[in-house]
Amino acid sequence: MNPKSQKENYVAHTVSERGSRLEYKAPSNGIFSVLPKSWKPYAELMRLDRPAGFFAFYWHYLVGLGYGVAICKPIPSPIDVSLVAVYLAALVVVHRGAVCTINDNLDQEFDRKVARTQFRPIARGAVSTTQAYIFASIQYLILTSMILWHPYFHSHDIYTSLPTIILTVYPLAKRVTDFPQLILGFGFAAEIPFSAIMVGLDLQSAEHAFGPLLNLFVASAIWTIIFDTIYAHQDLKDDVKTGVGSLAVRLGQHSKPVLSVLAIVQVALLVTAGVQSAFSPGGPKITRK
Repeated sequence: MNPKSQKENYVAHTVSERGSRLEYKAPSNGIFSVLPKSWKPYAELMRLDRPAGFFAFYWHYLVGLGYGVAICKPIPSPIDVSLVAVYLAALVVVHRGAVCTINDNLDQEFDRKVARTQFRPIARGAVSTTQAYIFASIQYLILTSMILWHPYFHSHDIYTSLPTIILTVYPLAKRVTDFPQLILGFGFAAEIPFSAIMVGLDLQSAEHAFGPLLNLFVASAIWTIIFDTIYAHQDLKDDVKTGVGSLAVRLGQHSKPVLSVLAIVQVALLVTAGVQSAFSPGGPKITRK
């Protein structure tokens, strides 16, 4: 049996047939209860109706922020840290919105063939391709302005631009490889140094860049790979039919053991980062500058 047949056979036994036609139901809770009707498709593009995805972005910023606060000297005040956290939360709303808008525009043909995504605004025709590109451009301009406004980012352009560049390329990866989760993982992990510099972490220091910060980076990437592969399993049947690549498609029934091994590696990297940073007894101490 060839690999494609094996995937289809696995899918046939793990994903049930959908017996009824799905119907679109517009979100009406939270901010959607007060938005004008014409604005709602754009709010959906930004995923404002799905707050769980916000935390998938934001968590990585908080990891970098927490690490920077823990090792920097002088230690930032609670007020300063809180202000940075709020700033990053606002940044995530715009960043996530821009990336998701581009993702939906590039994936619209795939989305129409997948049950879970067929009612996304572009796929169902509520927002045109041109309108989506204009909306994404506006969000990227706002995002760029927010980044340039903060003084810490001026001397770290490469670090601050990496998450946006990588996450913008991500939707293209699923067309040519079964490993788009790796790209997504490194895109999210790049947010760790992005936020760490906001509390004074010196990324030019080899001790920071190649020691515990690197371990946090890789552990974060692995964590994203794990949860997004699990998430991709809900679209497994449709992805096989439409030719969309993912680790769920590649691994099939082997997903659980492979992801279990990755989880062990992730924990090991986190422990190593803690020891290197003297967060555990006996660990070497990082010199605070």
